[in-house]
Amino acid sequence: MSGIVIVTGLMLAGLLTLLAVRVLSLSSGSLALAGEALSDTNPGPSVSPAPRTGLHRTGTPGTLSGRPELLARLHILFSLQERDTRDQGLDIRGSRREVREYAIAWFYGAACALAAPGQRHTEELVDTMASLMARKLEMTEMSTLQAITTLTDCSTRLACFRSGLEGAESWLERRYVPSPHSLYTVITSNALV
Repeated sequence: MSGIVIVTGLMLAGLLTLLAVRVLSLSSGSLALAGEALSDTNPGPSVSPAPRTGLHRTGTPGTLSGRPELLARLHILFSLQERDTRDQGLDIRGSRREVREYAIAWFYGAACALAAPGQRHTEELVDTMASLMARKLEMTEMSTLQAITTLTDCSTRLACFRSGLEGAESWLERRYVPSPHSLYTVITSNALV
C-alpha cells in the first residue's frame, strides 16, 4: 500500500513540475508573440518601426526601450485594469468620452513609467499611445491624441496621468497596482460615474 502512495506522490510531483515548465514556456512565448504581432501592425505614418533586436534594458530597472516589449506590457496592464474596473461595475469602453479620456491619461502615465527615460514624452510614444488607446477604447485616433497632448489643461487628467505613472511603477516592482493608484479608483474619485 505504501508503495502505491509513493509512486502516486512521485507521479504527482512530476506532473506539477511539467505543468510549471509548460506554463513558464507558454507565458514567455505569448509575450514574445504579442510583441512581434504588435510590431507588425501598421503604427501610422509618424511612428517608425521598432528594431527586432530583443529586449533592451536601460539604466532604470524595469524600463524597456524596445517598442514590442513596451506594447506587450501595456496590453497586459490594460487587460488587468480593464478587468478590475469591469469587476467593480465600470465599463471603460462604454463610458462617456470624459471618462475614457481619464483612462487615456492613466495609460499614458503608465507608458511613461514603462518606457526608457529617453523615450518618455516623445512624439513616437505619444503617437503609439494614441493609436493603441483609440483601438482599446473605440475612439478616433485624433481624439485620443488630443487627450494626451492637452493633458496639462485638465487637473483631473493630470491626476490620472500621475496615478498611471505610480501604478505602473508599482506593477513593475511587484506585479500589482495598489488600489489608490488603480484606474478604477482614480476615475471614480475624479468623475461622477
